[in-house]
Amino acid sequence: MGLGIGSISDSILKDAKYKNLDLKYIGTEKNEFCLNALKSNVEEYHYLKIYSEINQIKNEKFDLIIIDGYDDSLKEVVLLCKENTIIFIEGDRKVQTSTILNIFPSSLYVNCITLKKNPIYAHENRSINSYIGGGQLIFMNPTLNQKIYWLNEKVMTFLKRKIRNYRKNE
Repeated sequence: MGLGIGSISDSILKDAKYKNLDLKYIGTEKNEFCLNALKSNVEEYHYLKIYSEINQIKNEKFDLIIIDGYDDSLKEVVLLCKENTIIFIEGDRKVQTSTILNIFPSSLYVNCITLKKNPIYAHENRSINSYIGGGQLIFMNPTLNQKIYWLNEKVMTFLKRKIRNYRKNE
């Protein structure tokens, strides 16, 4: 949901091509600027199927749903989920995360962060001393493997926060 200018889409589609995976990539976007940017930013653009609204997606269920934006139809995401769907919310989007957690109250959730810092060419005048954004990972109805991954990510996020705080105080 919310393809934006295609940064995430391009990465996923390139990875799928590299790994020779048969990937079906469906997304929503209605912003004209973003729709134009997708064409030049996503190398495998021809693999994208784009809808302007989530309610236009019919008869589809997804293993992974990436939310990189927000609109009033976020509650309709439940119609697109398989039993063990994983939802990733890009960045620190509190409203979207809260909405999804309210829809799936028994899900497991972790905020994922990194220790990588923004490169000098980062967008939006981000400082090279600030960390690259992370995201919110939600396991809707977690399998045993997903529970193990979630626990590992919880521990790693805790440790990364400690390291970030230590580095900030150096």
